[in-house]
Amino acid sequence: MADAFGSIKPAPVSDFFVFDFTQQIGPMGGTITSVAWIVSVDPSSPVGDPDTADRILEPPTFSSNKTSALLGEMIDGAMYVIRADVTLSDSRVLTDSATLYCTSAEIADPYLTIGQFRATMPAFSDTVRFPDTEVQWWINQACSPPNISYALNPYRWGQFFELGLNLWVAHNLAVADMMVQRAGPPGGPGSSRYGHAALIGSGIASSRSVGGVSVSYDNSLGIEQNAGWWGLTPWGSQFLYYLRLAGAAPVHLLGPPVRAGNAYYFGPYTGPYIAPY
Repeated sequence: MADAFGSIKPAPVSDFFVFDFTQQIGPMGGTITSVAWIVSVDPSSPVGDPDTADRILEPPTFSSNKTSALLGEMIDGAMYVIRADVTLSDSRVLTDSATLYCTSAEIADPYLTIGQFRATMPAFSDTVRFPDTEVQWWINQACSPPNISYALNPYRWGQFFELGLNLWVAHNLAVADMMVQRAGPPGGPGSSRYGHAALIGSGIASSRSVGGVSVSYDNSLGIEQNAGWWGLTPWGSQFLYYLRLAGAAPVHLLGPPVRAGNAYYFGPYTGPYIAPY
């Protein structure tokens, strides 16, 4: 599942939505020969819609690896599930889906995109090892779509807010990667799913012995004290460092950070103070 599309305004607004099957098609090749789009209401939706088929306004189109459709005239407050089924020239049938929230509320621009994250954290640039869907899922947890609240407190983090988001996502991706490497493929003997070594291990070696020569290291250097699970990865340790730095002084309650180009500024405080991180 492709997680979530950006939100859409209620009727009469419409927009084009695209599913890219390039990764699913993979090295086996094949091209799309036919498509079918299905719109339904998510079971968790607070608002229903009895005419979901009418939300596909024009017949879907497709290229060799992508399909798009014009959707719209949706009901305010409804959470939809958009699904595309494609048949390939080699007879395979592939499916992808994503949620689509319809709301008349103004939604903030996302503070972090997949592209921005990969550019900032090049260790996670491998799109096979770290698929877009997995990266987006962790970004969603950090930014709480539709970007109204955050896992991190922007009032506390201040100028480190964007850095904190990147480090939070990187740490959780690295931990998830470690779990996959140790579990191995289904039915396999515990080897890596892609032949990679995990980005983290069970701990940091404190000594090494080769040919009768033993060397010990001071692992206290560069390690945050009492880091707990944040100490499992360098991104987690760095996250904890900046978290403690951000919380080391009194907090001046200002408005939520507003993007201005590549910088942020803070307006008057307009909401309650929430301080998980």
